Amino acid sequence: MHAMLKGDKKGFTLIEVLVAVVILATGITVILRAFETAIVALDAARDRLVAAVLVRGTVAEIAAGQVLDQGAARHFSGNFSAPYQRYGWRAELAEPNLPGMLSADSAPKIEIFEINAGVGREDVTRYFGVSLWYWRFQETDEQ
Repeated sequence: MHAMLKGDKKGFTLIEVLVAVVILATGITVILRAFETAIVALDAARDRLVAAVLVRGTVAEIAAGQVLDQGAARHFSGNFSAPYQRYGWRAELAEPNLPGMLSADSAPKIEIFEINAGVGREDVTRYFGVSLWYWRFQETDEQ
């Protein structure tokens, strides 16, 4: 009891403890926000990577398939099968405007299509798009 009267105190006051807790809580909050930002960025990067692979495959299927021979349908869309069922795609075929590039009597005749395709998750508004010019020689009846 004699030590308490002299003022020889050991330990922290309540104010010091509260200040330390506030500083610690602020630091933890900043670190958690940084982790949250990193996770969101990682999720977006993964979506872009998956979409890039899927859109390239979609464009390749359009270019290799009979889609270009149909003529009437110029807008296409669909969904992917598992495990990418959350992703959808849309594509548009256009005949590019190339004034003076190809004359009517130029041989060999070339068909040129512009394929605009986009892939994205249905639950997210981000779409990864690509525009590709596809060309092929027209088949002629001449032999």
